Amino acid sequence: MEKLKGVFNPRRKKPQTAYSPRSRLDAEHSRWSSKGPPPNPLFPDGVEVLHDCPDATVDICFVHGLTGDRVSSWTAHGQTDPWPKTLLPPKLSKARILTYGYDAYIVRKLVAGSNRLIDHAANLLHDLTLGGLVCKEAILLSRNNPEAHLRGIFDCTRGIIFMGTPHKGAWMANWARIPASALGLVKSTNTSLLKILETDDQYLESIQVRFWSMIRELREAGRSLDVTCFFEELPSPVIGEVVSKDSATLEDYNSVSIRANHEDMVKFSSERDNGFKRLLGELIRWESQISTANSNGNTYKMDERDLQCLKDLRATDPYYDKMHIEKTKGGLLKDSYVWILENADFQQWRNGQQSQLLWIKGDPGKGKTMLLCGIADELKKSAAGLVSFFFLQSTDLRINNPTAVLRGLIYLLASQQPLLIHHVRKKYDHAGKELFTDSNAWFALSDIFTNILEDLSLKDAYMIIDALDECKTDLPQLLDFIVQKSSAAPHVKWVVSSRNWPDIEERLEAAGQKVRMCLELNAASISTAVGIYIRHKVRQLAQLKNYEDKTTDAVREHLSSNANDTFLWVALVCQNLEKVPRLETLAKLSTFPPGLDSFYERMIEEVYNSDLCKQILAFATSVYRPITLHELASFIELPDGTSNTFESWEEAVRLCGSFLTLRERTVYFVHQSAKDFLLKKAYDKIFPSGIEEVHHAIFSRSLHVMSKTLRRDIYGLGAPGFPIERVRQPEPDPLAAVRYSCIYWVDHLCDFNSSRNTKGDLQDHGAVDRFLRTKYIYWLEALSLLRSMSEGVISMTKLENAYQVYIQ
Repeated sequence: MEKLKGVFNPRRKKPQTAYSPRSRLDAEHSRWSSKGPPPNPLFPDGVEVLHDCPDATVDICFVHGLTGDRVSSWTAHGQTDPWPKTLLPPKLSKARILTYGYDAYIVRKLVAGSNRLIDHAANLLHDLTLGGLVCKEAILLSRNNPEAHLRGIFDCTRGIIFMGTPHKGAWMANWARIPASALGLVKSTNTSLLKILETDDQYLESIQVRFWSMIRELREAGRSLDVTCFFEELPSPVIGEVVSKDSATLEDYNSVSIRANHEDMVKFSSERDNGFKRLLGELIRWESQISTANSNGNTYKMDERDLQCLKDLRATDPYYDKMHIEKTKGGLLKDSYVWILENADFQQWRNGQQSQLLWIKGDPGKGKTMLLCGIADELKKSAAGLVSFFFLQSTDLRINNPTAVLRGLIYLLASQQPLLIHHVRKKYDHAGKELFTDSNAWFALSDIFTNILEDLSLKDAYMIIDALDECKTDLPQLLDFIVQKSSAAPHVKWVVSSRNWPDIEERLEAAGQKVRMCLELNAASISTAVGIYIRHKVRQLAQLKNYEDKTTDAVREHLSSNANDTFLWVALVCQNLEKVPRLETLAKLSTFPPGLDSFYERMIEEVYNSDLCKQILAFATSVYRPITLHELASFIELPDGTSNTFESWEEAVRLCGSFLTLRERTVYFVHQSAKDFLLKKAYDKIFPSGIEEVHHAIFSRSLHVMSKTLRRDIYGLGAPGFPIERVRQPEPDPLAAVRYSCIYWVDHLCDFNSSRNTKGDLQDHGAVDRFLRTKYIYWLEALSLLRSMSEGVISMTKLENAYQVYIQ
């Protein structure tokens, strides 16, 4: 949304064969002229400046929707001027206000404008861009445009506000199939525009996929594009809801309601209108961020070497980890965390000059992770400084160690303030990407992080680290680092969370300027938040299962009486109730006992008689990161007569009770407490022969599937010197089933008890020897394609050490 320089060039003259709204209407005008005057005047299209500002720092452009007009769409009933012209300039004194028009009539007395959405997007690109589906396509066109002044629009766009935009299609698309006479209008209908609004339209999905791909690539390049979605609360007269909340909102982006129908949600009559206040708040926030970025030197644009450094630094993107956590847990419910913003301990940390570290501790399932997700969102909205966060997960080797924490925090800081990448480059230019992965990575990253905190351009900043108890290696090292840095940099504040572990408390006690918040001591607030969460989940269940009032009340009562202020228990019970037939709901309620351990006990009894479920749980507990269904299928065989399809494997995972969940065809534990229960209280049931046997089974199956799969030039690159940065994963990916095996097979070999069959595996002509003799080069090629050569080097070192033990 930064000022767009040089975009007000006159629209280029197009040849007569060009397909534009104006040329089309001129043709229609000529045709009508032979029969008399046209029924309607030509459609006003292009950019109109509503408010000019010579020293503007931002441009705001309004783009109307279907059947709209560049002026009347934004003009409230009884008003003569559009509200962007009258209400915005006094509030945003450094903004230039523009509006864009195009022929978006689907039914009108003149022949409907027959341009497709992509034509309107191209026309919009030649004037300016922002707004709705046309906005999405126009930004995508600008991004890939060979001409610099048009590509500059994409480079300068800071944010988009979608007002009732049907990202997933709209009910109004049914108009395309209604005879015009039934609408009481003399037609015609532009069905190509309407077809896009059908929920299964391929072009709409294409826009969505390409838009998300662009967002992801922007983040990886250290740049963000802010998005806020507004949705209608009220139905339109006669036709009802036009765009549902589900269609009007984008996952993991801010969504805001406006108490109006689809047409009136963009017509504000005064600055007292709540809808106007909410929209203005977003614009002011974005303008403030731009001003802060300019004052902090955030206008620095990374060059190719900077971007490569940032890419190598990225082991995972904490932004997407947070997004994934929220999605897996059913979404972030603001009402369930907002209590902490008024909490005395939080306020002391937030506002106190001598309170740099906030430690939030609590038992499993009390909502610590979602609480920190909410804190991160609120700080991003209201704080002027940078917000960096990291969510530790013990089940994923990539994000369960101190080095991963520092990589994630530095990555987000450099993404938000690009100039900070120079601190990474000082070491990266000498060492390359091994800087982040070799045995000295922690020390190098610690120096880089320290230098960033001491950078004078870094104003206020917030560091958030969730689930310290899920740090599987060198936890004392991480705790000491947090204590040291939180005491040394007064302009940086820290929030950390963990379970009630004495060793964590002992280490954090050394921090002099800290605030401790115990969730168990805030029982009233937690109880209220859990009650809000229960009402939310029961409302969802009632709609999904079409409960009668009696059933709804009974479910709410059972959850409220047995939750023990534990969010996770409520979520797991509701997940199970989704699978229960509606008529059996009341009978099933009493079978869900209070308490997480009791609940897990019930679940383990349900799956105990299923060998397949026990195998899946055993493998899921033993792997180093969450595995995909492709990978799971390479380790375990389905029962005879069962087709080896994604659907079969999804069903198999669902049969594992409430221990596992699926997200994008990847198997995750619903919570760390579920894995802990299997390892500590259900060990004998899941590992009757010991966990070592499972490690050996994973190792053996890995060698088997790699031996069958790996081959020369598996991606068909042709030339041995093909640049790795230009490699694109083919579809389907021939390495999909062996990705995990290629990286972790040596780890599982080492985890197997060396006093048993490992010697046979390591001896001459044994399993390892045969694999390396026949597939070693192809394995290295696969590691390179998987961008995991550093992990391969570590694996070879481990393998050599294991062999030395064998020959002694």
